[in-house]
Amino acid sequence: MSDLITDIARRLDADSLIPYLGAGMLSLCDDASVPSTPLALAAVMTAKVSVPHKIRTKLTQAAQFIENFKHRKSVV
Repeated sequence: MSDLITDIARRLDADSLIPYLGAGMLSLCDDASVPSTPLALAAVMTAKVSVPHKIRTKLTQAAQFIENFKHRKSVV
């Protein structure tokens, strides 16, 4: 097991490995400035742009609607 950890540490130091920490890491921050769930991101996006009610809580559909019918600058 220590060989595996040593190899991982070596690759991290050499910048040849990028760790994936997962979306759950944001839950450890009390004041995260970015949305940590798809629902939260959809809420932020649809708060700035009018989107049909049926897709308001669906991130993929809301993003596609904004891309197709609004301008993406409208959510910045």
